[in-house]
Amino acid sequence: MELRVQSLCKSPGFPEIMGFRAISCTSENEGLEALRRLIVDLIETCKIKGQPILGQMIPYSYQHLEELLKEEARRLKESNQAPVVMRRQLLQMVREHSLQLDIDELSQVCS
Repeated sequence: MELRVQSLCKSPGFPEIMGFRAISCTSENEGLEALRRLIVDLIETCKIKGQPILGQMIPYSYQHLEELLKEEARRLKESNQAPVVMRRQLLQMVREHSLQLDIDELSQVCS
């Protein structure tokens, strides 16, 4: 089973899989604890521009933009439209709400 999962994870179209653990979701067990440890270990090694991401503060402008996008998605879904915001709409939201985001930051926030 493990070999089959590994071969599937290396198939074209999958993102890079950093590790996996077999678990049972019916009870607390060693596999679940091993998965937790693996996730923590991987997160602790993740870095952006050489800086660890765990423990970094999230700028208010990022959080505000997230809330605006959630509200827009809700509004679009209610009117039976796809919850998609075009780049020009995104830039307009940033301007209308005076969010302190430049084009480079906006690209990072939305990736």
